[in-house]
Amino acid sequence: MFLVAVLDELGKTNANKRGQIPHWLGCTLPMLALYLAGHYLQMINWLDANSQHFSPEEASDMYDYAQNCCIRRINQGDSTYLQHLFTLFEQLVAKGLILDKGIMDHRTLKNMVTVGIRLKAYSWVDTFLHNHRNKLLPRYQSDAYLFNLASLRYAQGEYSAAL
Repeated sequence: MFLVAVLDELGKTNANKRGQIPHWLGCTLPMLALYLAGHYLQMINWLDANSQHFSPEEASDMYDYAQNCCIRRINQGDSTYLQHLFTLFEQLVAKGLILDKGIMDHRTLKNMVTVGIRLKAYSWVDTFLHNHRNKLLPRYQSDAYLFNLASLRYAQGEYSAAL
């Protein structure tokens, strides 16, 4: 398969030459995963192991494509990709790619919280909300935090706290 061959070849490339990999190739791998779902995990493993060889913007773009792959599969009824999407979010947080110039988009926060709630990862969502509320633009901090916290409390059955 083409994707397998590309990933194998990239794995053989030494770290100094990885910076010379054309930008389009880095962005093409995740797009291929949209159509070759059987290779999704191999592509994600490669991305996780090699994202540091790309600029933060390029790595973030590749993770965006991977997220789109997961969303597409979820929309097609494959709920196993909900966990894959959550794992991508965890990787983005761990690698610091969730922030753009130190700022987190309030819509991204909502998407991450929603996926965490759907997976009943309540403790992770609670910690994530508290740790990232100040990383939102000031005009969104209060509303986004309170809305997402209310969603979490409601999902936990804490209805009075959700109000």
